[in-house]
Amino acid sequence: MDNYKIDMISGKDIDKILDIYNSNTSFLENHMGITTVSKKFIVDEIEEMKNIGFNSLVIRNSEDNIVGVCDFKTTDEVYLSLLMIDDKQKRNGLGSRIYSQLEQIFKVEDANRVRIDVVYDYEDNV
Repeated sequence: MDNYKIDMISGKDIDKILDIYNSNTSFLENHMGITTVSKKFIVDEIEEMKNIGFNSLVIRNSEDNIVGVCDFKTTDEVYLSLLMIDDKQKRNGLGSRIYSQLEQIFKVEDANRVRIDVVYDYEDNV
């Protein structure tokens, strides 16, 4: 099983996070009605999520390359607001493997359940 490093976001990660968001045009179109976001949007989004109690994290592969991002909040349940994989990395089971690893983290958080944000109008593999 692949192991991915789930890590806090640093300033040097912003450009890659921007690339990942902009590679997911169907997500942007479905949720925001646009096809690209700006660096300012990413910085503001991370800050806003932090202000409402979410952890915004990057997902790194064994070569230390960022392959995804996630946002979750833990209370009596884990609320997974975002799990986004670089579009170039999709359709090979990566998202499932990363989600399984996230579940292990969520178990440590002592939450009773996991709630996942709405997923609709996506490919069948989501």
